[in-house]
Amino acid sequence: MLRASKRDAPEEVSIGLVGIIESALAPALDRTRKAFPGLYFKSHPRGREGGIRSLIQLHVYSVDPDSQAKLDNAIVYLLRQLSKPAHSRPKGQEKARQDNA
Repeated sequence: MLRASKRDAPEEVSIGLVGIIESALAPALDRTRKAFPGLYFKSHPRGREGGIRSLIQLHVYSVDPDSQAKLDNAIVYLLRQLSKPAHSRPKGQEKARQDNA
């Protein structure tokens, strides 16, 4: 996606996520990718999983012109997804999980 662009450089937003491991980030990142098609997400784990201070450096790119607002909205969406309690599930999933137990 990034190489196919005719622009010189993609728009980029980078944030550091402290205290989260990649396995916890993955579901929220998947939902964000679906909500914001056309953006490219790349995570770079730093530090140690399960250590005192895990860190993920997350980069989000877009090749669309004037995409800064979309990038900002995607970051806000992702942070809201990460702030939801782990036991919070969309309606219907809780019943399905109980039925399979």
